[in-house]
Amino acid sequence: MKPRLCDPRQMSLFSMFDVIEEDEPAPIISQPLNIIAEVIHQESMKVNRVETGPVHVIGIEPANHFIPETISSGTVIAHSLLPEGSLLHRHNKVQEYDYLLTLDEYKSDLGGLVYEWTADHVYTLYAEALDDSLRAIRLLISLKQLYLDEGTGFRTAHPALLYETEWLMSDNFELACKVFQLRADEIRSSVKSIVYEATHNKSNMRQKYGQYKNDQKVIFHVCNDGTGWPVFFDDDYFMEDNQLAITWTDEDLLIIFKAAFNDSIDLFESLVNKNRLTLRTPRGKIYINPIFSNELDWIASDAFEIVGNHLGYDVGLVRQTIALACQM
Repeated sequence: MKPRLCDPRQMSLFSMFDVIEEDEPAPIISQPLNIIAEVIHQESMKVNRVETGPVHVIGIEPANHFIPETISSGTVIAHSLLPEGSLLHRHNKVQEYDYLLTLDEYKSDLGGLVYEWTADHVYTLYAEALDDSLRAIRLLISLKQLYLDEGTGFRTAHPALLYETEWLMSDNFELACKVFQLRADEIRSSVKSIVYEATHNKSNMRQKYGQYKNDQKVIFHVCNDGTGWPVFFDDDYFMEDNQLAITWTDEDLLIIFKAAFNDSIDLFESLVNKNRLTLRTPRGKIYINPIFSNELDWIASDAFEIVGNHLGYDVGLVRQTIALACQM
């Protein structure tokens, strides 16, 4: 198989954008500050254990409850010591001459910065975050740094791009879009398009598509939601058709078909041993386990027979055994 410009570590990066488009526009918030304040209030009423990771902007714990938390230094923090409506931003590795020590908000006994967040603060932060996020992606495009080449034939997403896409798929991003009368799905779709256009030359893709259509070794794989294809950074992904072109040699296909054949046999034997090949409805009707019924078309195919014969199986007997077991 020819080297692919993709890496399993980035497989989930852009699959996040494969979301179902909303038929109706997202509701617009007429009084955004009131809504944000309500969200902050709802979060503050929750008495859950504080996560040890990064704290979300609106993830405020109630200050009038005693919720101890152990940080890396082993110090226990009593959240009742925090002013009501405040949020602790932990910084456990502050150096002796760190500038944080000069800030009034820094509390050495709590190991971090204490800020009092209001709806106005969150509103301003959202406005800056939305603007900065799109600016950052545009900058990566202009600098041609959307991905990093590790010199191994693989390309990995730039850490800044990964950070921005995670923000774009967050609940806070959804809320920010509603507050500013924007549709999150439209922004995500736009980002998806500009990233693709920045990594794929349109004329070259048309020419390549024509060549691949006439090449019997090239198979176009439809990239449905959830398949995890690293589509955006693959040179042979055609976004208009949502297809990934892969060149398969006879050796490649044989390896895949061998694995598929053995997996089917193993699945059959496992279900028989567990007495789960067939199931029964509450009314007593027997039906084939859906896990295995999906294999039946493949088992009846010519490819299954060719590979089975190549591996030394009596395919006719295998099919007969499977059919008999399913009838039982």
